[in-house]
Amino acid sequence: MKRALRLLGLGLAVCLVAAHTLGWLWAERTLRRGVAEWIAAQRAQGVAISAGPATSAGWPLAARLELPDVVVGPGGLPAGAVLRTARVGVGASLLEPGLLRVALPGPVRLTLPHAPEVAAGAADWHIDVPLAQADRAAMDATAWRADWTDAGHAQTLTAALAHLLLVPDALDTQITFSAQAIDLPNPPSGKAWPLGNRLASLSGDATLRGALPDIATAAAVSGWRALGGRLDISRMAFGYGPLGVSGNGSATLDAALQPAATAELDVLGAAATVDALVAAHVLNANAATAAKGLLSLLTKVPEGGGAPQTNLPLRLQNRTVSLAGFPLARLPVLTWPQTP
Repeated sequence: MKRALRLLGLGLAVCLVAAHTLGWLWAERTLRRGVAEWIAAQRAQGVAISAGPATSAGWPLAARLELPDVVVGPGGLPAGAVLRTARVGVGASLLEPGLLRVALPGPVRLTLPHAPEVAAGAADWHIDVPLAQADRAAMDATAWRADWTDAGHAQTLTAALAHLLLVPDALDTQITFSAQAIDLPNPPSGKAWPLGNRLASLSGDATLRGALPDIATAAAVSGWRALGGRLDISRMAFGYGPLGVSGNGSATLDAALQPAATAELDVLGAAATVDALVAAHVLNANAATAAKGLLSLLTKVPEGGGAPQTNLPLRLQNRTVSLAGFPLARLPVLTWPQTP
């Protein structure tokens, strides 16, 4: 009797393993077919994409394909960009089959015309796509890092945590982003940043109106502008040294294809920031006194008490940055190439 029970238990275990293996094989083949169809669909839309032969991985708890030598572009990406990486993992957990995960285990290299190559990587970097909403993508990274060379000098940008959510809607794209503990690259002057090299946090919600052109030529960006292309930021916030900023804004191109923007910012720590700029020899004493005088006109104590808050209405128009109508700086002319 005991022997029969043992044999029955063994038979059940073998059946369960066999059923699980068949389910995994079905999931792997479905995934392989889906990836092939997705690549074919992207190519049909003009996106240049290539990859080496896929290999299977992830058994027993996940069905995953490893794609080597992945290259996206130069066709189909904005501004003639090209993305390259040695390996991409695409798969789904058998415990969560409705979520497709794209893993980026190695450096991703971004190449843009007339710009240095950027190599980015992270301890954990992945993109999650719900199969029920295949146009929705959420990217998360831990210990993210980007490296490039500028005028012969090595530059690095890092973030302890980073999150990006993209939700396309017709021609618009909803964007949510956040990052923590952001270490900035070296400033162009070679000196230290006056408020330090770390942003404590950065976050926001925005809507990109209109599809960005594949190439950044004068004709292409003019067409994007003519169709209402702009970036609307409904919420943004960052903490940098003594400075805390929150607000909203909008940016586009004017008739001369120069940047144009407006922003309403609420600032905490404005006076302390001026003092820090004086200590860093960015502002002299006279400029600091004038700056504090202007800020005092824009500062109020919130109803119910609290730290004084400064409202900064900023505008970029005709290449001039102004604060509450007072011109602050004039930007150089942005020249768009006539050909790719």
